[in-house]
Amino acid sequence: MNKAVLNTLLAAVFSLRVNRTRAIITMLIIALGIASLVGMQTAIDGLKWSLINNLNTLGNNTFSITKDSNPLRFGPHRAKDENAEISYRDAVLFKKNPPENTVVSLSVNASLNVVAHYKSTATSNTINVTGVDEHFLRCSGYELEAGRNFSESEIEHGAHVAIIGRELNNLLFSENFLGINKEIFIADRKFRVIGVTKAKGSSFGISLDKNASIPLQCARKSFSSTIGSDYSIKVAADNVFELEKAITEATGKMRLVRHLKSGAPNNFGITKSDSLQDLLETNLSYVSAAALVIGLITLSGALIALMNIMFVSITERTREIGTRMAVGASASLIRLQFLSEATFISIVGGIFGIILGLIIGNAVIFFLKLDANLPYQWIAISFLLCACVGVAAGYLPAKKAASLDPIESLRYE
Repeated sequence: MNKAVLNTLLAAVFSLRVNRTRAIITMLIIALGIASLVGMQTAIDGLKWSLINNLNTLGNNTFSITKDSNPLRFGPHRAKDENAEISYRDAVLFKKNPPENTVVSLSVNASLNVVAHYKSTATSNTINVTGVDEHFLRCSGYELEAGRNFSESEIEHGAHVAIIGRELNNLLFSENFLGINKEIFIADRKFRVIGVTKAKGSSFGISLDKNASIPLQCARKSFSSTIGSDYSIKVAADNVFELEKAITEATGKMRLVRHLKSGAPNNFGITKSDSLQDLLETNLSYVSAAALVIGLITLSGALIALMNIMFVSITERTREIGTRMAVGASASLIRLQFLSEATFISIVGGIFGIILGLIIGNAVIFFLKLDANLPYQWIAISFLLCACVGVAAGYLPAKKAASLDPIESLRYE
């Protein structure tokens, strides 16, 4: 590097020490803009990848039949747009005549607010209880770590047996002990543990492993006061190549179950994991765009503030500029000095903003019990934005400084 250029860059850094208060304030403004951008994008990416990973565990050969064609739709019009719930009758009739080469699973939320205990050990928080059939594990992406699945006899007669999630097992027993064949109490009802599922983690802060699955008929009898009236139908095709055919056939069969006339619109929805992923990414893209707009607005304010500070700095340092020109500094070196000052302030502020944003974003992710996230692309974008803000804010002041007359500058008081 040319010695004159190096001296100019060092002079730029030294001048920031002289005007440190204004420099720090500007850095803080830039840091807030970058922190809002990086923080929101970190949290959004963490939420997105967590849900996508959970959807992927279902496999690409499964789909669900729901009362709502858009289960992720939000807004004030959602309630009136919902279709009739899928009743127990609808679910059973559909399962009796399934699409060719598929497996159909029925399930229902039995209770979302019960406590489980084993001897003197009880869960401090409530757990989810789901009434299921023998195909639930396969169609929902759960795998057994130990034990066995429900038998058809247990499903049919509503036996008091349960398959519990790994987290619930750890709460009642320990991480090193699986409670197979142990008797536990769920809402004061006795169940024998016949299986423990492998851990799946959590989604949006909701654990997928702190649950208990019991036979559907048992749920209908034992939790009659809390059981939901909307049943879930999940369908697994033999392979992904059979999926579209299965969906078409399932649509026709569900229309018959719901007694829909020819030409009438479907009053139910078919949801695939990939369509949920697309819908999720679309919804989150709006939030991501909003975060970018907020960050850009804050950075625009920082750009104006930084530019004003640089203009004031030039006015205060007119004699210094004249002196440098008098001893041989060229206009390009003067321009480089002030551009360097503005860019340095912007980039340092951006670095602090990125660190703060990562802390805030990952704090949100930690609160929601998701995996930590490092959004490399947004870190790179933030650096680029900071460099652009520095150059844009410093260009006009640097041009003004370089155009000063050295003689008039030396006379300036």
